[in-house]
Amino acid sequence: MSISELTEVEISVASTTATPRRLALGIASVITAEDIKNSGATEIAHVLEMVLGLHVSRSSARLQALYSIKGVHAALNPHVLVLINGTQILDPFNSALPPTFRLPVANISRIEVIRGPSSALYGADAVAGVINIITKSSTELGGGHAGARVGSFGHRDVWTQYGGTTKDWDVAFSFEYASSDRDRTVSADQQTFFDGLFGTNASLAGALDTRFNILNTHVEVERGNWQVSIWDWRQRDGGSGPGVGQAIDPSCH
Repeated sequence: MSISELTEVEISVASTTATPRRLALGIASVITAEDIKNSGATEIAHVLEMVLGLHVSRSSARLQALYSIKGVHAALNPHVLVLINGTQILDPFNSALPPTFRLPVANISRIEVIRGPSSALYGADAVAGVINIITKSSTELGGGHAGARVGSFGHRDVWTQYGGTTKDWDVAFSFEYASSDRDRTVSADQQTFFDGLFGTNASLAGALDTRFNILNTHVEVERGNWQVSIWDWRQRDGGSGPGVGQAIDPSCH
């Protein structure tokens, strides 16, 4: 896009309503579906690493993706408001992102990011920033699509999508499946340090369990001012990681 075209791209994260970027009340970064495709990213954390001023790291316990904006970060990211089409992603047990949250990227139209406090607009959960994930509409999908991808550590991605019009209703459907074995070999853990300190040999360092298994389904039906959107995200396996004590036990899978 040219500079003039970029300034006319509509974003909603700055004011909660669709506004041309040049009129937005905040400085926002926008990542398009084309950007995501060109980057080779397979999950949302990989995409967000492209945003200047937003650093993605991993927690020490479950290797949860931590979003650090201007140096502010915490486990489970309670300081960053993450939205899907303007609706907050919230785990009912911790009022933050679900543990080891991963989101496949095949159905993402664009991602809008505001770096800096936005609590006046969104509430206390937006103390460090806001990430709004916009899914693809029926027009963007424009028919049926399917794809698959494999990678290292037993990584597998499969997706199928459809966008069209049925009896004057615009229908957008997307189903994504992502899984990985991701059992990496780790030569030392916290117990290795104590073994060296006390002359013991108790460490079980070896396979680090970071496997996952995710189903992500999105259905949107729209006609005029009516819109029904259903999103179902299921993590059927999240792996145990190194654990709180940082002592690996391969038998605890």
